[in-house]
Amino acid sequence: MDSRQKNVTKIVAITIVSMLIAIATEFYMFNQYGYSLGSAAVWGRVALIIFLAVILILLAAWDARFSNYATILIMLYYLIIDLGGVLQIHHRTSFSGIIMQMVALAGVLVCVYGIGLGMRQRTLHNRAVYEQTHQTITKSKTKKDSKK
Repeated sequence: MDSRQKNVTKIVAITIVSMLIAIATEFYMFNQYGYSLGSAAVWGRVALIIFLAVILILLAAWDARFSNYATILIMLYYLIIDLGGVLQIHHRTSFSGIIMQMVALAGVLVCVYGIGLGMRQRTLHNRAVYEQTHQTITKSKTKKDSKK
C-alpha cells in the first residue's frame, strides 16, 4: 500500500473518531443547556456533523484535488466543537463533567492530528503531480532525442 492510500485510510479513521467525539460533545452540551435531545436543533446539528464526515470520507476516497482543504476545514469545525466542550462544561467537578472534558480533550488532539493529515495529504498530492509532470517531460525529451 503506498503512502497516499495509507494517508486516506488514516483520514477516514480519524474522521469517524472525531465525528463520534463531536456528536457526544454536542449531545452533552445541549443536555447541559436544557435542550431536549429529541429537538430539531439537536438533530440538525448532529445531521450537519454526520453530513460533513460523509463528504470528507467521499472526497478522501475519491482523492479529489481539494480534499485536503476540506479535511483541514472540517477538522477545524470539529476542533471548535470539542474545544467548546472543554471550555463550557458547567459541572467540571462532577464525574460526568470530568469524563466529558477528557473526551473533548481527546477530540481536540484527534482533530489536530487530522489537520496534520490534511496537510500531509496536500504534500503527497503535490509530490504526485510533480512526479507525473517530471515523467512527462522526461519522456518527451527522450522522444525528441531519439528522432534526431
